[in-house]
Amino acid sequence: MLGKVKVSSALMFTLVAFFALQLITQSIGFWSFSRNHDDVILLSNIAISQIDAVNETAQHLMDARINLARASTRMAHGAAEPVDLVNHVGPPIRTSPLLQADLMIHWLAPISLES
Repeated sequence: MLGKVKVSSALMFTLVAFFALQLITQSIGFWSFSRNHDDVILLSNIAISQIDAVNETAQHLMDARINLARASTRMAHGAAEPVDLVNHVGPPIRTSPLLQADLMIHWLAPISLES
């Protein structure tokens, strides 16, 4: 019964065209999905490095807060400014414009997406 049904050439061309369109769309989708996997890994690595930098900065800020709280307590009790507590990390940032500039350059540096 189906052998007697004639399919017009226009209908056959339409079916073949839609099949080709579906094939192209699926292959582009697969390619895009495989590329996104690489991009997600790259973005994940960048996020991990940013989290590590934020954690390190937070630790430095907590250490500085504790040291300044100790120094202010000692000064409130009448002692002189404890220089060893106030300047506990290398050269003091508040008096070194070069160190401040280096920190700003480090924080504002663009993140490399190639690593």
